Amino acid sequence: MLKPVKRQIQELLHTLDAVKAEVRTAVEEENVTELLNLLADVQEAAVAIGDKVEEAAAEVGSKAEESVAGKVAECVTEVGSQGKESGIAVQIIGLLEEYCELLWEITQSQDGKEQLQLTEEAWGILKQAEQELRQIPEQTAVVFLPYKASMWDCMESVWLAARETPECVPFVVPIPYYDLKDGVVTARHYEGEMFPEYVPVTDYSSFPLAELHPGAVFVHNPFDDCNIVTTVLPQYYSGELKKVTDVLVYIPYFLTTGGVFVTHRLFPSYLNYDFIAVHDEKAIDTFAAELPREKFLPYGSTIAERILRLEREKPAIPEVWKTQLHNGEDFGSDRVVMLNTSISMLMKQRERFLNKIEYLFELVKHRKGITLVWRPHPLLAATAQTMGEKYAVRLAQLEEKFRSENIGVLDKTPDVGITVALCDAYLGEIASSVVNMFGIAGKPRFYINLEIPEDDGCNTPSDNRDDDRFVSAWCRDGEKEYFVLDKSGWIVERKKGSEGFTPLVQIPGRSIVWGRAYRGMEKKDESLLVYPENARGIFIYHMRTGEMSKVFGPQEAMYGEGQDYPDMLTLDEECLSVIRAERFKHGNTGHVWYENERTSVEDYFRFLQTAKDSEMISNQWPASMEGAGRKILAAAITGAKF
Repeated sequence: MLKPVKRQIQELLHTLDAVKAEVRTAVEEENVTELLNLLADVQEAAVAIGDKVEEAAAEVGSKAEESVAGKVAECVTEVGSQGKESGIAVQIIGLLEEYCELLWEITQSQDGKEQLQLTEEAWGILKQAEQELRQIPEQTAVVFLPYKASMWDCMESVWLAARETPECVPFVVPIPYYDLKDGVVTARHYEGEMFPEYVPVTDYSSFPLAELHPGAVFVHNPFDDCNIVTTVLPQYYSGELKKVTDVLVYIPYFLTTGGVFVTHRLFPSYLNYDFIAVHDEKAIDTFAAELPREKFLPYGSTIAERILRLEREKPAIPEVWKTQLHNGEDFGSDRVVMLNTSISMLMKQRERFLNKIEYLFELVKHRKGITLVWRPHPLLAATAQTMGEKYAVRLAQLEEKFRSENIGVLDKTPDVGITVALCDAYLGEIASSVVNMFGIAGKPRFYINLEIPEDDGCNTPSDNRDDDRFVSAWCRDGEKEYFVLDKSGWIVERKKGSEGFTPLVQIPGRSIVWGRAYRGMEKKDESLLVYPENARGIFIYHMRTGEMSKVFGPQEAMYGEGQDYPDMLTLDEECLSVIRAERFKHGNTGHVWYENERTSVEDYFRFLQTAKDSEMISNQWPASMEGAGRKILAAAITGAKF
């Protein structure tokens, strides 16, 4: 039974205790009228108490659903913790019925002594009811007030912990939010129906928040009236919520591996929160110095905890995705790439940002083996509208292009965690908490660069990348020619007279050799021998088996015969793409890459197409990160940190 409900019943029982003296006085003074009035009032109160006990024990009627006790009953029924409480409630109701019977007997008696004796018996029964009530475990109401369904992931692990805690009764109460333009409301949104099916939600309009006065309230909106794009109702601002709860907790809706965003270092709402959840002690230092450390709960990331769980469970593909897939069921053998477009890039780059999106659409249309899942930020359209009509129109046109040309999956589902779990890799900007979700899961991430225009040739592999064209050694065997690319150490093959090249193998260790590494090359039997200049040893590539080896000896014996070879090659796009894709597989344990003049989105796609499953995963966050939700809940309901 929730604490406020139990205390309310206790107060009513104490009120009846006080009436006992008045009943005795009326009997002793033989004031029949006063006695009958007192007993009628007491009996009515006892019946009301019995009804409230019955409601709180989950005997929910139509009226109970509108009361605090009714809300309690609904939740208790869901979590299945009403067994002991129901048994005690039956005993209390029985005692109250016995109490009312004795009150009736007092009205029927004409003997003053008998009436006093019955009064003692009646109030003795009432004392037993009070004692039984004390045996009912007290439960703390914990209320979650999300406004965006897509941001529920930051609260879910705390909610799951509350469901598993007998002392807690959790309520998920989605609240509406409103779009703003120049401080004026332009649209209302309510996403209560968009939450996962396993999360029971309560209608905010009928939820008695002030009457319930929960032990803890959790929010993920720190802005109050400081957001120019969206807002919630003023009664859900932090200052108002603090009046109706014992403990107010802010759980950030974003995920960072470092500290908080500069723009989030200090909001007025922070002063109203009892606790702010952060992922570790270091993150506390990135908030404003005037905030006391005692305010922070550095118990890990609730979002990370959920990501790790979804990676283990691998959720089903949403039905709304299936209608956009080529086979209507799954991704087939494709590698699935999430394109994340968030608000910050639109606000900073505007036209260049929108042009980049269109470029990426065109790029993926011609790339087999890749399924693009485009997930615009939930507030991207509202932000574009705030910035100006032309941006909103252009964004809508891009969305229509994506749909009509079947470029990929347009993901507007509320749960980004499921999207991360179903995608193999990330493509998008670096300043987004989604990046860290992929990092938690150990999946590849490629950060687009808007400073590289999409129409200047730098986004595609080209023969302008001279580092991949210089030749340091060459040989011919019949109709085939073999070349060593000096900077990368790759050996490539070409049929005589052909314009296309085939990458064969990359010589290990080229990056640690200063200057020209190799100067000669020849083919003997089924092996290619590459002779060093500044490198050490003769590199041997056994073409039939694919094995590599080195032979070391006197330096002068390692020079092959002098050879004439072209200084530079014009490598075809396919060869360049394969070579650069291979770079993704080595030398980057974090699986993080940045778009620049030597690393393009095409290179990234080629890597994803050709990489083995084992080459797709880097180190995940440790499982020890889990448990954040349970610790945050414990601090909230006790009002104290560990």
